[in-house]
Amino acid sequence: MSGPSRRFAVRLAGASDDPALREILAEDGFGGRIRVCALREPSPLASFQREGHEALVFLLEDLEDGRVLGMGGVVCRDIALGGKRRTLGYLCGLRIRAEARGQFRRLGEVYRELRRLTADRVDLYLSAILAENPRALRLLTGARAGLPRYHPLGGYLTFFLPTGGRGPGPSLKGWSDPSLYEALRSRMDGMRWEPRSCGLEEACWVQTDGGLGYLVVPGHKQYRVLSYGGWMRLASWIPPWLTGYPRLPRPGHLARYATGAIFSPDPDQARRILRELRRRARGLDFLMIGCMQDDPLARLLAEERHVLYRSRLFEVLFPGMEPQIQGPLQVEVALL
Repeated sequence: MSGPSRRFAVRLAGASDDPALREILAEDGFGGRIRVCALREPSPLASFQREGHEALVFLLEDLEDGRVLGMGGVVCRDIALGGKRRTLGYLCGLRIRAEARGQFRRLGEVYRELRRLTADRVDLYLSAILAENPRALRLLTGARAGLPRYHPLGGYLTFFLPTGGRGPGPSLKGWSDPSLYEALRSRMDGMRWEPRSCGLEEACWVQTDGGLGYLVVPGHKQYRVLSYGGWMRLASWIPPWLTGYPRLPRPGHLARYATGAIFSPDPDQARRILRELRRRARGLDFLMIGCMQDDPLARLLAEERHVLYRSRLFEVLFPGMEPQIQGPLQVEVALL
C-alpha cells in the first residue's frame, strides 16, 4: 500500500527483510535506569512467528532508496473469552527510525494496513507500552488522527528476580493436564489462553496440588544491556551474592535469562512454585515474572530482592470496535 506521496509504502515483511529488521531493532533502546535493546536473532521474522500460531510483520519502506523506516508486528493467539473462541492479536515490536518519527501520518498508514490484513482473522488486539517510554505513550495514547484508540487495562509489573537457591530443593511434578492451566487462567480473569498457540511448547512446567508454573528460556528473543543510570550504575559492579539482587550484565552484553509464570490462589503454593522456578533457572542472570499491579502475586514477588519494570496494557480499538476485555486481567510476561 502506497501513501498519498507515493514515496512510502507499507508492506508485509518476508524472509529477505531479516537484515533490515535486525538493523532497526538493534538501533533502538528503551528503559530508564537500565537501558536495553530487544533483539530477535538470528531471524526476527521467525522469532515473531514462534510466539503465536501466526505472525505478521509490517514494514514502512521508503520507495526511493528502499530503506526500512519502521516496523510493527501482530502475533495471533487463540483464547476463549466469555465462553467463546477468539483470536487475539498482540501488537508488538513497533519501531520508527528517528528521521521518520515526526511523520505521524505514516504511522497511521501502518495501522490501517495492519487492520486491513488482520480484520478477518483477529477479534481483539492487545498491546503493552513501557511506563519509562513517555514518547511512545504520548504518541499512541494521545488520540491522534489516523491511529486506533488505546483503551487502558491497567499497570503491569515485570519483576527481575535472582536465580538459584540454597540446596537442591524438591522438584515438583511436571505438567500433564492442560485443563489445569485453562481452569486456573479462567479463574483469574475469564480469559483462557491456548498454550500451544502461544509459543509455550518448550516451556518447563511444574505443578503442585493447588497451582501451576512454568519456565521458558527464550532463545529467539534477546536483550542487550546498553547502559545503567543512577544507583544501578554502581550496583552493576557489585557481586550479586553480596546484595541478593539479580546479576546485572555488563553494558554491551546479552542477558542470560528465563521468563516464568505462577498460577495459584494459595500464597504458600505460589511461593513453593517460585522457589522451584528460581532453582531451575540457576546459572542465568535473572528470572522474569510479570503480573498486573493489582494482582496478589505482585505483593508476593515484591517480597524478593528484585529490579522492577513498569508497563501499561491496552486493548487497541480500531474504528467500529468496542472493548471486549472486562475486569481483572492476567498475562504472563512470556506473552509480551
